[in-house]
Amino acid sequence: MSQKEILSRPFDQSLIKTRPGPGGKKLSYVEGAEYIKRLNEAFDTNWSFKVLEYKIFEKEVVVLGELTCHGVIKQSFGGSDIATNRAGDPVSLADSLKSAATDALKKGASLFGVGLHLYGESGDKYTTSSNQKGPQPMTEKQLTAILSIARSMGWNKEHCLGFCQERFHLPYNQLSKRQASELIEEMKGMAK
Repeated sequence: MSQKEILSRPFDQSLIKTRPGPGGKKLSYVEGAEYIKRLNEAFDTNWSFKVLEYKIFEKEVVVLGELTCHGVIKQSFGGSDIATNRAGDPVSLADSLKSAATDALKKGASLFGVGLHLYGESGDKYTTSSNQKGPQPMTEKQLTAILSIARSMGWNKEHCLGFCQERFHLPYNQLSKRQASELIEEMKGMAK
């Protein structure tokens, strides 16, 4: 099996879990250890990951990670809610940062093709093959609308990024046209 086939091979159905997402949706995911196993299988442990920077917000942490595989570098964001006790005090900021770093690693691995099938919904086909078409990227007009609505709600780019990461597990500048439309409608509803 080629390296590309190993990376793009869908995860076994038994590894896919679901968790509640925003708006009552269910989000599919695979544990971070499975991404690490897949990277080890494809690159024979010749890869590395590091956190370049992190930000701690009131309710979440966001990290920028860098995944390097055979000299090819991919950067990606990851985020995690800050776990709190019943009184609302943070339980373990370190655990939240580790979770955000794992999220960034998983997103970085998806840029190499790992787990892309988990991002597809409503018939969207995500693929690493250059001769197959994936979802249409968002338009410049959609990006302008997202940032404009965010500003009207008092959000800075980091808050907008965190919201988008939670909702789609992608930075807002990597959304498909359909995802951007969903985000715009959701944000408009929140701005009312």
